[in-house]
Amino acid sequence: MVQVSGRRYICIWDYAGETPHSGITIENITADGGINFYNVDNAVLRDVTAVADQYYSVFFNPGATATIESGTYSCTNNSVALFAYYKDNPTKGFVINGGTFLTNGKPFSLHTTDANYIQPTVRGGVFDIDITQNTNNGKVVLEEGYVINQRTDGMWEVTHN
Repeated sequence: MVQVSGRRYICIWDYAGETPHSGITIENITADGGINFYNVDNAVLRDVTAVADQYYSVFFNPGATATIESGTYSCTNNSVALFAYYKDNPTKGFVINGGTFLTNGKPFSLHTTDANYIQPTVRGGVFDIDITQNTNNGKVVLEEGYVINQRTDGMWEVTHN
């Protein structure tokens, strides 16, 4: 496992050209400052621990698309939001298939009422809030066929219906 700590923010950028790099997998790392993707297409996050120390646990800049498969993503008191996805193409986005997501009172996703930012497609995961009722910055809509239910431990889980 790779540990990146000390308020570090991992940036994965592809400046090689206009076509984004495709197919990168980020696996088994801990990022105490969060992760930023820029111009990276079809990234996969698996078994990642990303703590939003000052900004976001994961930020997607223009050209980036990603799928979160597993891991733990959380905010601290200094965070802005758990996620931010800057929309540059309405057909692109990010997908959450699994993982644990702890907002700790911060917005789940940045500026969901701003036309420049979009929400993820959610197909799974465990959350500390009901993301479909989050009024902090708008609501997350689950992909068709998925539901969210509160567990006995107070967490919310998205599953296929």
